Amino acid sequence: MLPWMTTLGAGLIVAAITIVSFRMMRWAAEEQRRSYAEVERLNRDLERRLAERTGSLLEANDEIRHLADVIDRNLRTPLTSIMGFTGELEAVRNSVLAHGNGEAEGQSMKAARRDFDEALWFIRSTVAKLDRLIGAILELAQLARREIKTEVVDLDRMAHSLATDLTHRTDRPGIRLSVGKLPSIVSDRIALEQILIHLLDNAAKYLRDDLPGHISISAAETETGMIEIAIADNGRGIAPGDQGAIFDLFRRAGTHTQPGEGVGLGVVRTLVRRLGGTIRVESEVGRGSTFTVALPKTTA
Repeated sequence: MLPWMTTLGAGLIVAAITIVSFRMMRWAAEEQRRSYAEVERLNRDLERRLAERTGSLLEANDEIRHLADVIDRNLRTPLTSIMGFTGELEAVRNSVLAHGNGEAEGQSMKAARRDFDEALWFIRSTVAKLDRLIGAILELAQLARREIKTEVVDLDRMAHSLATDLTHRTDRPGIRLSVGKLPSIVSDRIALEQILIHLLDNAAKYLRDDLPGHISISAAETETGMIEIAIADNGRGIAPGDQGAIFDLFRRAGTHTQPGEGVGLGVVRTLVRRLGGTIRVESEVGRGSTFTVALPKTTA
């Protein structure tokens, strides 16, 4: 082959490579510009959705505040009046039935006295229950609009302190409490205390009567950087059909042998969400329950 033909072929190859390289570079630049444009579009969309979400939360807080004011004003005040009138009814009862005391009291008078006492007891107990429920709703409303104040919280020290307090608060003797090593976290101290107190009280309340109670507190960091706090017990457990509803207001699982209005776990869920976390439960009837709270290491 002649030298000039070799040179021409090499030149054509170089030219082809140059053209292909140029087109690839131009294609890469176009792809980069499209990627930047897509990122900018996503950022604008995210900012818009964040602004809408913030506006919705502000509106929700205003609605919660308004609802709390309406409940406090329009429900609690009538209950107070009803409770006051029960005192007047009791005075009337004493006046009307005062002449029938003693052995000579007739059967009809005894029946009237008994019916009157039962009616008064029912009115008072119902008003008291409604007042507790209203108080629970107002507490939740206050928690939902309370300002979150973050600080470094030593979970280990807090858990040990609350475990010690539980042994003094509960009327059940012999509970064994174990606390693992817990990390520090940047969050709202008051909210964290309320979460742990409610979960510990709930665990102690539903321990079994036929074996020594055991409650444990532990924590671990997940791969996503969340701190998971687990409160485990060897209590009665929760049936699978009830586990999805126990965090709802005024819902209680199983047989209601313990006092309460079914509000504690609702408070816990509200507080956990406000701290940017989640809560879940794993339970088996007769073998106990484990409530796991996942919280960010630093609450925004």
